[in-house]
Amino acid sequence: MLKKALLTKIERERKLHTPEQPGRIQFKMNALEDVDIVRALYEAAREGVGIDLIVRDTCRFRPGLEGLSETARVVGIVGRFLEHTRIYYFQNGGDEEYFIGSADCMKRNLESRVEVVVRSRRPRCGRNCASSSTPSSRTSAAPGKCSPTAATCSAGREPRRRRWAARSA
Repeated sequence: MLKKALLTKIERERKLHTPEQPGRIQFKMNALEDVDIVRALYEAAREGVGIDLIVRDTCRFRPGLEGLSETARVVGIVGRFLEHTRIYYFQNGGDEEYFIGSADCMKRNLESRVEVVVRSRRPRCGRNCASSSTPSSRTSAAPGKCSPTAATCSAGREPRRRRWAARSA
């Protein structure tokens, strides 16, 4: 059910995309492995939808391929901790949607596990979660399209996992 919902939202974003109202999809997760999700993202990118992926581990989507994924960028998160924040963002013709949850885009998570994804009605929370909280490396094929990031939590402190790691060292 989750996989079908994501595919439907990706398709909707592709259909809503126009030069006047460009579409955008942003995902943050540990892994992007599901072939159907990757294929749908390529189709959306080919139509001109902006695709931003922040992925901690395996990512089967290649940005910057001429005629296929030129409007896409991928940022790989570097660090020893898994990303616990999973964010799915859709521009949705200006009626933005943020979803947060437990599921990575892996076949096993989308087809055979119980995973939870809910809509966030507070866009600020979605935007804060979507910014990377660990160092990252650019994997975009187009130079300058994305850059390494390191964010702090909303209270201006270091992210909790870094404080905890420092105490236990």
